Amino acid sequence: MDFFVRNGEEPYMQFSNFKLRSYFPHEIDKLSVLKVTQTKTFDEVTITIKNLMTNLFFQVGHPIAGGLYDPILGPDNNFDMCLTCNQYERHCPGHMGHIQLAVPVFNPLLFQFTYNLLKGSCVHCHRLTCKGDSGSARILLAQLRCFDLGVEHVALDLESILREKIKNCDLLNDEDIDTTMDVCIAQLANKPLSELTQFKSIPTKNGVQLKKDIITEFLRNHLFKRLQKCPLCKNRNGTLRNDGARSILIDFTGARKKSKKMSIIGDIGYNEESSPSTDEDEKKEDKHVEVNASVVDLDEGSLELQMKNVRSGECDKLAWRGAEVREHFRMMFKNDGNLLLKLFPMLVDELNGGDMICPLDGLFLERILVPPKKFRPIRMFKGAQYEDPQTLNLRKVLEATETISAISLIMKGDKSAQLKELVANRVRGKTINAQMHDAYLQLQLRANAIFDQDLNRGDRDSIAGIKQILEKKQGLFRMHMMGKRVNFACRSVITPDPYLDIDEIGIPDIFAKKLTFTEPVNAFNMKEMKELLKKGPHQHPGANFFVEPSGKKTMLGDKPDEKKRRYHLAKTLNAATTESVRQTPKVLRHMKNGDMIMMNRQPSLHKPSIMGHRARVLTGQRALRMNYAPCKAYNADFDGDEMNGHLVQSHIAQTEVREIANVGSNFLVPKDATPLLGLIQDHVVSGVLLTLRDRFLNKEDFMHLVLSSFAQYSKRIEIPPPTILYPKRLWTGKQVVTTIVKNCIPEGKPLINLDGKAKTPLSCWTVPGFNQPSFDMSESHVVFRQGELLVGVLDKAHFGATQFGLAHCAFELYGHRCGVQLLSCFSRLFTTYLQVELIKSIASPYSFFQYHGFTLGVADILVVKEADGKRKEAVMESRTIGNQVVKTAFGLPDTATPTEIKRTLAATYCNPRGQGTDVKMLDFGMKQGIAKYNDAITKSCVPTGLLRLFPQNALQLMIQSGAKGSAVNAIQISGCLGQIELEGKRMAVTIAGRTLPSFRCFDPSPRAGGYIDQRFLTGMNPQELFFHTMAGREGLIDTAVKTSRSGYLQRCIIKHLEGIRVHYDSTVRDHDGSVIQFRYGEDGMDTTKATFLNKKTMPFLEDNLEAVTLASKPEGVNDNNFGVNETEKRYKKITKWKKKASKSEKKSYFSAFTNFSAENAGLDKKRILGMWFELSLEERAEYARGVPKKCPEAVDERFNPTCKLGALPEKMLDEIEGFCTKTREEPNDALKRTLYWKGEFINNF
Repeated sequence: MDFFVRNGEEPYMQFSNFKLRSYFPHEIDKLSVLKVTQTKTFDEVTITIKNLMTNLFFQVGHPIAGGLYDPILGPDNNFDMCLTCNQYERHCPGHMGHIQLAVPVFNPLLFQFTYNLLKGSCVHCHRLTCKGDSGSARILLAQLRCFDLGVEHVALDLESILREKIKNCDLLNDEDIDTTMDVCIAQLANKPLSELTQFKSIPTKNGVQLKKDIITEFLRNHLFKRLQKCPLCKNRNGTLRNDGARSILIDFTGARKKSKKMSIIGDIGYNEESSPSTDEDEKKEDKHVEVNASVVDLDEGSLELQMKNVRSGECDKLAWRGAEVREHFRMMFKNDGNLLLKLFPMLVDELNGGDMICPLDGLFLERILVPPKKFRPIRMFKGAQYEDPQTLNLRKVLEATETISAISLIMKGDKSAQLKELVANRVRGKTINAQMHDAYLQLQLRANAIFDQDLNRGDRDSIAGIKQILEKKQGLFRMHMMGKRVNFACRSVITPDPYLDIDEIGIPDIFAKKLTFTEPVNAFNMKEMKELLKKGPHQHPGANFFVEPSGKKTMLGDKPDEKKRRYHLAKTLNAATTESVRQTPKVLRHMKNGDMIMMNRQPSLHKPSIMGHRARVLTGQRALRMNYAPCKAYNADFDGDEMNGHLVQSHIAQTEVREIANVGSNFLVPKDATPLLGLIQDHVVSGVLLTLRDRFLNKEDFMHLVLSSFAQYSKRIEIPPPTILYPKRLWTGKQVVTTIVKNCIPEGKPLINLDGKAKTPLSCWTVPGFNQPSFDMSESHVVFRQGELLVGVLDKAHFGATQFGLAHCAFELYGHRCGVQLLSCFSRLFTTYLQVELIKSIASPYSFFQYHGFTLGVADILVVKEADGKRKEAVMESRTIGNQVVKTAFGLPDTATPTEIKRTLAATYCNPRGQGTDVKMLDFGMKQGIAKYNDAITKSCVPTGLLRLFPQNALQLMIQSGAKGSAVNAIQISGCLGQIELEGKRMAVTIAGRTLPSFRCFDPSPRAGGYIDQRFLTGMNPQELFFHTMAGREGLIDTAVKTSRSGYLQRCIIKHLEGIRVHYDSTVRDHDGSVIQFRYGEDGMDTTKATFLNKKTMPFLEDNLEAVTLASKPEGVNDNNFGVNETEKRYKKITKWKKKASKSEKKSYFSAFTNFSAENAGLDKKRILGMWFELSLEERAEYARGVPKKCPEAVDERFNPTCKLGALPEKMLDEIEGFCTKTREEPNDALKRTLYWKGEFINNF
């Protein structure tokens, strides 16, 4: 009887333990509900047409019993019932089947391990060549015992300290060896044995890695080391070779010069014997091949017969397949199984050797699990049924094992023509033994293909295996689990909109009508929800769906009957109350203004690649609109970039995004606490122009700029008085900035005080003919007092993504909301002002406004005549220095002729031994010779030689203010391009001695070596353009190569570190609890909040002491209640010790261990270590007498930083003490305590 189960209420089971290993055959039998034997999957109907005398086959499509789609494995569709569990498809988990292989094959996932284990064993005596009872094996077992007892640190010292004790013990045979070894380890660890035996082993990252390193070293040096001669039986083992994961070839010809007979299988199949055959040889051959071919019933006698033939010289090469290797491993496990069980946990002897099951059988496949039908569903296309690719691989395995069974029947005497035809069509080989071997190899390849497609490269029609289904970007995990397609998301091209707030995102109304938010109905939003239901899906804001309390979801429409239904739902809408407690109905409403949406741009290289934005619905748009400020965080530009938006679906998630993941909370990048948000390009230029000293505005324009800055602002705006009262009331551009700063700071908070520096250098304010002004009170000196901008221009250093600027300080003092509002107002202000340039009228002494954009013209890159003349002189002189540079570099006399110079260059570049240091010396000399002319060109043209100077020069205004470009761009435009380099060298010379065909052979001139003395202003000749494009192409290639490499490297690092987090005990631990750091960053400080706690910024904190106190110190608390006196006392004690230690001339390097080592001078280092560890604590304390006192414990080490005020890192305490006490006559205790609170707030992140 079927019953309805709600989502989330499905029955489930919890597993008690977890192991990773291969299934044994008896375990597969328990899991399987069907043994698959039929190679056909669907039944067929044969119809005979008498007139045409032909048979037509029609595939009906019903699964065949015993086939890969047998109904026992699960139902086919939603309405079928499973024959195994009697459940419908929705609740049936699916059931596994299995394929019984005719012969065992290698497990392809463990083939490399199987191959290495065979390398470390003897094929004659079937034992490990490293001797399981050797000293190295005994030491390894003792080291592994240390991990069971919880004393991993002792494991590395066992080899040197306990070697003598271990040699006298039989670790593998003595029943009391565990007790004996436990006693030895307890003595070494200096702990009682009873305490160690009660220890419950919990794996940690460091312990697991140490154990892995110890075992890996043993495997490399002992177990997996191939020995040509067995140390036990003294027989030669031969050389192993991997035959494409199909079989393992063993070559014994190394000991003999010429082989009598070879029985080896190559890449193309089975090779007949190479020696001339006689009747007697044919009998031996038949007997020999019969041993190799009867792989179905292989036993110990068969292997012994092979080894006997090898030792007698009748056979020099063997091809061991899964059957032979498994039999060899079974005999090897009887001899050395205990050591293997200790080394490899996957080899579990659950039955203790019962039922003839060897743990090494897990390295082979006798049965292959068939996944349930629901995980390899039937594909339908144009009415026809198609098998899943996994099913095809399984069917090929069935056919291969069917072939081996057919050959076995033939070898037993079955002469059926049908069997012979089947074998002839499927395998190659002239003899039955060759056919059996070829069929065996085909079965191995088919089994390999199930797991890994790459192991079946010979098949042209190979199908993806389990490895290909899971791995890489298109695999199951990364494509469908870690990153999958989601609902409530949108994607479109982004376009700029500087009038939006920096944390807003413009959403087209077409998106807002499709993206819905699930709004539970309650008494507070009942009226709003009714209105949304009435509006429906096509009128914004409206609703698309209605969810009833029972969970039934109804789509809302616009048809007449659906409209009536909407109005009926709105009228009958009721919320749950305390009197009638029930499930709440829900309305899936449209996205509206203020909803938080997560915006993401791929590739997501760091945390700020996805941030929360406030939605603003825009009508008539098709693209997403975003402010310029977050572009750096997303690494986005507006040349076609697309972004994804994800509307979170609960009020809790909305709150988390608004408070944790929003744009303002990600102002600083966690890497080094540098700002991510800042205004760029045109805003920087506009900011400089607005805040110039001579910028005056009348009331109308001043109010226009102020009101345009506060877009939607309902509070009263405080306006400062005008700077000039007569003859006309005028305000300065600096006062516009002052108005914005004062009104953005929250009410009740102290106004900001800031003393900083602009990015625009002081040289920009130098008037020709006058000396450079002093820095104090210049336009490069930015001073804020009580929120008023008194002096200086604002540029990239203060509202760009720059540390310790105005924006950064506002975020630090007043929080992210104030910082976001400040940058948003600046964005709108500078955008508006960029269209307004102050022009002084010729006819009037007053000023008026003209609206236009910021333009860079040709006049901004022109050079005056005098400067251009100096440039031409330097260019002409630079073209003549080639010969002199060659003479200097190679030590030629001054009288050397051009022919001698050419001959010297030819000998250098065409040296048969390659170009040595002479070419590097020549390049270095040429660069040095050109440098002075390059400097002369630069000084003459930029910036003093330009026709227009700063700030009238638009290009220089952009460069100096940090808006865009650099001095190199201006030099290349107006001066010269300079030396072109490829991979850090000058242009390479061909065998003919030319860099380009247009130059003479071995031309020493700088132009022939890639020096471009022309500029973009006047153009370049073709040769120089070719050199320039070469360098440009190198940059493009480097960018493409580095992007892929750095992307994969970053992914690897992130996947390794994603489990690390800070725990409540302030330690940094991995996913398994292993300690990475005892304090985050070794000092416990949050990088993004500790940037202002340094010497450079403490004066700023002192100037804003009241604001810092309000932001850091809780209101109404007493410092003494948080142990500040204890921490200060401890710090004074440390300071006193440092003063005393600094007076001593020499440092003391004595300790208890050095005194002990001095008494035992002359002994081996490892022996001294062993003796020291054997001492008790009391004996060690005697050696500590007379040792100088150590430095007292650090404050943050003695006290808990999370609950003690002033428990900060020692370096930070030194800086605070030095600034608050040592640099002034009277200590500033209030500042010191405030900095303690700020550090405490940071430490408790």
